[in-house]
Amino acid sequence: AAYHLDGHHEPAPLLLDEALVNWDAHRRAGLYRGLTDAPTARQVVLFTCHEHLADEATQALDGLRIDL
Repeated sequence: AAYHLDGHHEPAPLLLDEALVNWDAHRRAGLYRGLTDAPTARQVVLFTCHEHLADEATQALDGLRIDL
């Protein structure tokens, strides 16, 4: 139930704001694997001002990158 927004069982998005800035490459890779292997498809939004983390996450998660 914690993964749903409403009674229609739509998956809640996962918002990460600078969550990876203090993680080493090994731990970040584990998170990326966990997100891509998760049984429920969820939108993941990663906010960061670190260019290398944006590049890495975009590639690892095969995601869309939006620079503000």
